[in-house]
Amino acid sequence: MSDKEKKDDINRRDFIKKGLQIAGALSITGLSAGLTGCPDPVSNTQKIPAAGGGSTGATRGFAVAGFSGGNIASMDNYDGSAGSWTTGTGIAVARMFHSSFSLGTDLGFVCGGISGTLLNTTEKYSDSAGSWSMGINSGTAKRQQSSFSLGTDSGFIVGGYITGTLANTEKYSDSAGTWSVGPNLGTARKNPTSFSLGTDTGFAVGGSSGGTLFKSTEKYSDSGGTWSVGTNLGTAREFHSSFSLGADLGFAIGGTNLSSVEKYNDITSTWTVVTSLPDIRSSHSSFSIGNETGVVTGGQVNTPNASNNTEVYNDVTGTWTVGTTLTQSRFCHSGFSL
Repeated sequence: MSDKEKKDDINRRDFIKKGLQIAGALSITGLSAGLTGCPDPVSNTQKIPAAGGGSTGATRGFAVAGFSGGNIASMDNYDGSAGSWTTGTGIAVARMFHSSFSLGTDLGFVCGGISGTLLNTTEKYSDSAGSWSMGINSGTAKRQQSSFSLGTDSGFIVGGYITGTLANTEKYSDSAGTWSVGPNLGTARKNPTSFSLGTDTGFAVGGSSGGTLFKSTEKYSDSGGTWSVGTNLGTAREFHSSFSLGADLGFAIGGTNLSSVEKYNDITSTWTVVTSLPDIRSSHSSFSIGNETGVVTGGQVNTPNASNNTEVYNDVTGTWTVGTTLTQSRFCHSGFSL
């Protein structure tokens, strides 16, 4: 890329960032995970992801609950300015295989998952108060779903698994304090990831059903209330993570036996291969900080054990660097940013 092209790209990002701050738009990663070897309480053979999310212009990130020798309820807080982690306030119910999203600049959510039994409970975090409270139950107890949010009021749970793979969607309104049934995905899928672009568009990316891994993606229009077929990934993947940057860029990261990363451009509706992670990583979560930085947390890195390792992506340089470690090793967890 020439110096002029780099300058134009930076100016474009600054323009997008200012526009999004005015609009209050969110860009949320979805189910951020790729579990290789995460024990399935039903069959002990399936590998199940966790959830994640990020907020456009965010300065703080969170890694929530998961598995580390057993279900954990702890939370790690990431300071995007300092690039450091501290121990935060844990959730009430230790859970794994859940999903997360954030709303506005103060609220984060964890949804469903499993803690001995399947859960439909949600928990709601206030960053200003530094505390969790019990939220409104979703309609269906499930695991292996993904989540994303649109605007400052609406969150979504997408797909998942109960005794089979699910195609259903549930939509949360924070102002009303209610969950409602949304339109079904075109393809039932467990272990997808999700992210959103702007205030109207969400994505379900990859996953599997019946042992078949998916390259396929689906694109949701909230104004239309419909899902449509999106552009295929280059590589089928599950147990991966996602985050989004700005108004038009989404990422699919790692997964079972994968270190590769793909970048989606919504303007051109294309996926391209970008710089790989330094290591194979699955069962991790991801979130975005600002409009050019993504953070990948924990998971299983070249081993079946929980990791406290993090890696930080810079979209301007297209490079990954090693970040500071989590205070708690974890996988099957979720992430979001505020």
